[in-house]
Amino acid sequence: MTFQNLAVLFIFLLLNIQMAGQNPSELENEIEKARVQKDTTALAQAWYNRAKYFDNNQDTEKSNHALRQAIYWAALNKNYKTSLSAANYYASNLSWEGKTDSAIYYYNYAIDAGIKNSDSLKIASVLINLADEYASSGNYIEAANHAIMAVRIKETMKDSTNLAYFYQKVGEVYKQAGETEKWKSYINKSYRLIKIEKCASISAIAAIYNDLGGIAEKKGNYNQALLYYDTLVTIGKKNEYNNAIGVALSNSATIYKLKGEFKKAIEAATEARKYKTNTSYQQLYDNNLLAELLLASGDPAEALKFAGESVSDSNTDNFPEEKMRALKLMYLIEKENRHFEKALLWNEKYQLLSDSIRDKDIRTKILDLELAYETEKKENQIELLTSENQFKTQRIKTGLILLVVLVLIILLILYIQQIRQKQALLIQNDLQQKVLRSQMNPHFIFNVLG
Repeated sequence: MTFQNLAVLFIFLLLNIQMAGQNPSELENEIEKARVQKDTTALAQAWYNRAKYFDNNQDTEKSNHALRQAIYWAALNKNYKTSLSAANYYASNLSWEGKTDSAIYYYNYAIDAGIKNSDSLKIASVLINLADEYASSGNYIEAANHAIMAVRIKETMKDSTNLAYFYQKVGEVYKQAGETEKWKSYINKSYRLIKIEKCASISAIAAIYNDLGGIAEKKGNYNQALLYYDTLVTIGKKNEYNNAIGVALSNSATIYKLKGEFKKAIEAATEARKYKTNTSYQQLYDNNLLAELLLASGDPAEALKFAGESVSDSNTDNFPEEKMRALKLMYLIEKENRHFEKALLWNEKYQLLSDSIRDKDIRTKILDLELAYETEKKENQIELLTSENQFKTQRIKTGLILLVVLVLIILLILYIQQIRQKQALLIQNDLQQKVLRSQMNPHFIFNVLG
């Protein structure tokens, strides 16, 4: 899970704001009406609308239930358009909950629906989400493949809408893989698109400034990084984008920590908690960060409070790296408090989780081999679909050009005919005048006068 998940959430809220005018009874009536009429297409859409309403009102459980219903009815009716939208939405919700395997499954489900619906551009959007999910789970090769495939589709279809976001996402993948230069290269590409109309949404711009701060931090340019994060705070406040503000403040706290300015770091981390996000990950990250800062500044008692919140959070299991961080903090805090027996227990839990993650990494590598074949097959399908769409687009363009040429030819023929008619009329008039002149000879005129 990364800052990008927060950006995706912001996009969904913007897209679904129109649902706020509806109430549950109206949405229920839509479902009932579709059910009575046995209209499965309308039923799938009604469930999808209900899901967006509940998500907009922060009720993820009901939203997920409605999305599962939408996916079911859409599949039953072979409504691939709704299948794609609902599956992508559901996968995003699962991602925010830290359910990576399920999220990957439904992202792939959405891609299959997109292939059947011949919708390359929507496939590109799902691919970029799937890439982020692979990156979050440490599968950087698949992440890079899917992200680059998404960008290739956008470029091939010559669609520049929010293209900066796609470049930024590819950069994000390379960031998580530790490829700093490639990360920087793609972020610079995305940054150059910020001022071009329709190339960058607010969430994309926020993500780009977040990455620029990260790159500066990586190079040790801490003051430059703080300037980028300050800009991100300004963007967040100007656009009422609280997630961006919270992330920027958390990152600023990390910079102050690296500079040894623990007072400023604690102030920034505390301020970040005021901008509550909808992701368990960010809450865990902020708690762990505050615990580290307080422990480093010589306040283990207060640090214990925040580390304790992390280890007791029911969602911690979905984020093993943050859980490991929390367990290690509990060990260090109890050790600092000279509670050695408790410290030993926390250390044992930390080691067990570390071994478990290492075993999972081995299993993941085996699964990756199996996944490679399926991915290659899907890539071929997507490339074929993109080529077909290109051919259709080219055929339409060619048809339009031929139509224009045909119209021009017809107009030219009509023009030539009009010219010829005028010429014929002039010739006819000229002949008539000659006849009249020949009739009016001197002898004829003399007789008339006589």
